[in-house]
Amino acid sequence: MLASVDRYGDTVFNRVQIRQFIVEWSELARNNSMEGEQKIANEILALAELVRDSVHLYLVFIGD
Repeated sequence: MLASVDRYGDTVFNRVQIRQFIVEWSELARNNSMEGEQKIANEILALAELVRDSVHLYLVFIGD
């Protein structure tokens, strides 16, 4: 799922897609050693889990 994030366009993950996103993002977050980046990674993970556990929510990355 991470490979589908478009740096220049918007990327939207729905409730079905978010499960695989969480698996991949958790692995990425675990391997991150920079403190500031770790905090951001954990916040994104929390948002993804909110999408997973709710209805009619989406995780949106807005590209450049």
